[in-house]
Amino acid sequence: MSLPRHPLLRLLLALVLIGAPFALGAKLIQLVLPADPDWRVVGNLLRGGWMLCVYAGYVHWVERRPALELGLRGAGREFAAGAGLATLLIAVYVGLLAVTGHYRLQGLDAAQGWVALSSVLPAMLVVALAEELLLRGLLFRLLEQAWGSWAALAASSLIFGLLHQFNPNASLYTSLALGLELGVMFAAAYMLTRRLWLCTGLHFGWNFAQAGVFDVPMSGFEAKAWFQAEIDGPTWLSGGAFGAEGAVPSVLLCLGLSVGLLWRARVAGRILRRGETLPD
Repeated sequence: MSLPRHPLLRLLLALVLIGAPFALGAKLIQLVLPADPDWRVVGNLLRGGWMLCVYAGYVHWVERRPALELGLRGAGREFAAGAGLATLLIAVYVGLLAVTGHYRLQGLDAAQGWVALSSVLPAMLVVALAEELLLRGLLFRLLEQAWGSWAALAASSLIFGLLHQFNPNASLYTSLALGLELGVMFAAAYMLTRRLWLCTGLHFGWNFAQAGVFDVPMSGFEAKAWFQAEIDGPTWLSGGAFGAEGAVPSVLLCLGLSVGLLWRARVAGRILRRGETLPD
């Protein structure tokens, strides 16, 4: 296939060639598998594998290059580092709420803990993988080719935030905050490594630590977590019904990590100007 010369036209083509198979494959898996909670893990694993195959196939057959951003060497280490860092950020945020008396642990729920592990965890993994393939693997990468790293960082982060505008309890403020804290952090992780594993780990760890561990609402959705807790306090501190992503402390924590990642990317020479490419 002959690709359009302009990166933005390539982006539109990629979204069609990858987004449509993503959706069709996910629907087919849903139709084929039994409608039983015990099959959710299998379904989520199949969806994740299908998305990786579609993305790798697009890169190989359409862009005609190796999918270096999906290289397996060191992938587990990068993913684990990202998940660990994100979990630490959420733990610090929850600790801040706890010491100010706005997070009160009620106990452990073994049944809910099993739901978190068997249902929430694989679902969060698929969500993180899908969004990173589309938003960093495609959107950021192709915008960067057109506009350079800084413009792509700003545009992709804004788009990432606005895509959550229609979540429960969302507002323009929460969408802008989410883009500033997570859109920047995930893109910075990709800029540093030029691979998708660190940013996917960060994305997964952030979501699962909130919704599966600490019982914090995630992007407006109710948590199904191992710990059971009561959270209150002013919206700027607790995030209100939207959760941590609407809270000022979590924005500052994520920006702190983002600055560190971007500094390391700059030192490594991985900040690109318009039309510039990384050396082989």
